[in-house]
Amino acid sequence: MQRLKSNWGILLIISIVFVHLIGLVYSKNLSEGLEDIKIKLPLLILPLIIGTSQSLKFKHIKIILLFFTAGIVVSTLFSMSYFFGMSPGNIFNFAPVS
Repeated sequence: MQRLKSNWGILLIISIVFVHLIGLVYSKNLSEGLEDIKIKLPLLILPLIIGTSQSLKFKHIKIILLFFTAGIVVSTLFSMSYFFGMSPGNIFNFAPVS
């Protein structure tokens, strides 16, 4: 709880969600507002988990970035092979490539 109080970024995100909840009081379409809150709830939970957990060591950050970069490279290679017709199938719609 102490980390939560000292991290102003998390408090800002929480306050934005609470302002949204207070705005529901003045809403004529409460069900649509609650659906909107349900959709935005992961945007509140993820910063809470990240902000209250222990910070990562440089070694762990380096490993995460390495795997992220490797995933991007592999994804790009698959997309390029799909785009240039090296994979089976004929493509006229390039939206699946992205």
